[in-house]
Amino acid sequence: MIYLLLLYVAPVFIRRRRFILLPLPLLGIIVSLLGIILWTLFGSIFENYPIVSFSKYLSSIENYVQPIAVIILVLTFVRYILYKDFLSPFQNLCRCLILLLCLNSIIECFSIFFDLSNFLRPFVFSCFGDVSISQLASAMGRRSGIFNQPVENGLTYSLGLLSWAYLKRVSAKASFKDYCFLFLLLVGGSLSVSKIFILGGIPLFILYLNPIGYLKKCFNWRFLLGAIMSCCVILWMIKFWVGWDYFCRLFRIGKETNLVELFTGGRFGAEYSTMPSNFARIWHESPLYGFGFGATSCFDNAYLEFFLQGGVVALLGYLALLAVYFRYSLRAFLKSYEEGRLLLAFFVLVMGASLGAPVLTLNRFSTIFWVLSTFLFLMLQVRRRDKVKNRIISNQTLRADI
Repeated sequence: MIYLLLLYVAPVFIRRRRFILLPLPLLGIIVSLLGIILWTLFGSIFENYPIVSFSKYLSSIENYVQPIAVIILVLTFVRYILYKDFLSPFQNLCRCLILLLCLNSIIECFSIFFDLSNFLRPFVFSCFGDVSISQLASAMGRRSGIFNQPVENGLTYSLGLLSWAYLKRVSAKASFKDYCFLFLLLVGGSLSVSKIFILGGIPLFILYLNPIGYLKKCFNWRFLLGAIMSCCVILWMIKFWVGWDYFCRLFRIGKETNLVELFTGGRFGAEYSTMPSNFARIWHESPLYGFGFGATSCFDNAYLEFFLQGGVVALLGYLALLAVYFRYSLRAFLKSYEEGRLLLAFFVLVMGASLGAPVLTLNRFSTIFWVLSTFLFLMLQVRRRDKVKNRIISNQTLRADI
């Protein structure tokens, strides 16, 4: 659907080019990704390292192309002029994400009691083997619903929590239904036992929501009723959930526990950690160009993804992309824009999760992430433009009065 919609982009650009906003940060992100793609293709041709398969080669390229395609689609088809026109569509996007994640949470809960493998197979089918990652995770009691990997589940549910917090921060009050949605989001993200969600998404949600300032809205009869019902349901489900012990191991910390190894899933901190050895190998064999697209079947680290495929140049391009994202979100946050606060929360989530997953190119998460992020960049651009326009009008009025 993404690439079919791109067929309409050229006519829209030609016919309505005056209505298309292109914030400079988004332009910088697009240029960074294009530069990374071209450099990695260049390295793939000249270094000539073996690839896993041709389909993996194409999918690796598509992982970099898809964020550009999503950004261009949103820029093309979202053509609001005023900031107030953005608010309702963006809030509807957040509500849509929350509703769909709640539906997935219900599927996860049902999968505890019933065998839904036939229903879920089209969503979690493995392209590189008979056993999918979802099946391996299910064997440990980790339930992800339609998400193939627990990390995809944890990242997307973290976005859902932040979207819920954004809606509550800009609204007057929270209803009992809203607290039910929050409960389903917490359950759905926790059943996957994703460390990104448990150790990253939930604390970030609390910091973003600012419960101290939100105290008057939170503690009411709706919240108390929802909390009591949620605790009862959770205590009942724990009796049947075989992944409870796996979940609790994150909090069984003793004197000899290696916290870095535990919280990174062995990627760092262990004697034979995979990440440091992989970085060392690339630096020794091909630090400038990397090994090219399709050189490996999976990545457990976003920085490793760019470094392995495109070398130091691609890694610097990825860091430049993150720097652009951070600079713009921080500036908007310091101006007390709510969209800037949310954008900065997205950045913190991406930075932390990059240690354990190729976040910005992880398909089932990145598509949603770039739609929401592009919307936020556009909203901030319009707010900035309206502020400048109002300042000019005020100066002109002042001069006229003088």
